[in-house]
Amino acid sequence: MPEAANDSCRVCGKEASDECAGCHDAQYCSVSCQKRDWKVLGHKPLCRGSELNRKIRNVLQDLFATEWRWLQNLSSSEKAKLFNDRLLEEPLNHLFHGGEVALVLTGTNPCAIIFYRLILSDYGPTHYKNVMSPWYERHRTFLNEQGFFVEFVDHPVFVKKGEDTLIFRNFGIIKNLNSSKIDLVNKVFSNQRVPISFFWSEDETVTINDMTECLAFKATCYGDQTTGTAVEYYFQFPEQALGGADMCCSSCLDIRPAIDPADANALGEHFFLCYHAMSALGYLIQFHLWHASDWPDDAIARAWWAACGKDMATFDKWMDERDRAIDCRAVDNDRLDSIIGLVFEMPD
Repeated sequence: MPEAANDSCRVCGKEASDECAGCHDAQYCSVSCQKRDWKVLGHKPLCRGSELNRKIRNVLQDLFATEWRWLQNLSSSEKAKLFNDRLLEEPLNHLFHGGEVALVLTGTNPCAIIFYRLILSDYGPTHYKNVMSPWYERHRTFLNEQGFFVEFVDHPVFVKKGEDTLIFRNFGIIKNLNSSKIDLVNKVFSNQRVPISFFWSEDETVTINDMTECLAFKATCYGDQTTGTAVEYYFQFPEQALGGADMCCSSCLDIRPAIDPADANALGEHFFLCYHAMSALGYLIQFHLWHASDWPDDAIARAWWAACGKDMATFDKWMDERDRAIDCRAVDNDRLDSIIGLVFEMPD
């Protein structure tokens, strides 16, 4: 089980016997692990980066380890209460929300909220009690100095989605108080009154677009939570988040409901910012579209082109199997050739 201890190898989790001579912060068990971290896993920019970035990474590593330990120690009855039946038979070998918190600490996202599914109200309070709250207390001084604030939201948050009203309640939230969108964040997650639609003014109404802007970027949403093109960013290498090759690539951003093809460029630009911000902390992430069949080829091409900073050399590198920051598994080979061809036609 991975631990947050300073004497464990940051690549495989084994007991460390040496440290990086550059930053004296990263610990390793062997030369091979140190070389892999430098060449593949992202320690090079982190080592040469700022002391603040190294501190943020250490705080995140503690969060990842805390969430991991909590998941591993859940009993069968606790899993049944918190998750659906499918997860009862599967190992919980991935993080659920640590990566989303990371995108807030990098400054790319204004906030992150911690819940699994709307109908599973026990997950939010349990995660907050066992993961977010103790982690926040350990690092409160540093986080507050950097403008980050964590709290538990126990009042209902009403969000308009078309003619429907979604209700969010009982979840932890981390806010970046320095974000230019902090006023919107406070509006969306304030203690709203009961929504009687014909009494609501336009200024009072909180829409699903508002919530998406708080969690990532301003987007046009459509579909529901099981259909359409949802978006996830993954850790490319699980051992970056926690030492151990048995981890799967956990999501560090999950945008639902689905994103409209009209927002392809905005989505790609958001990933571009997240990719470079996470790279500065020594993490490499990957862009993934679920249900890509709902998007036309040209929309996917626009998203991929923006995701790589509209730079052809970067796109070529990312499409290489060894540096695949764009996950192509959601499209078949025929579509892939078409989409790549459209990217090559994109203007600079």
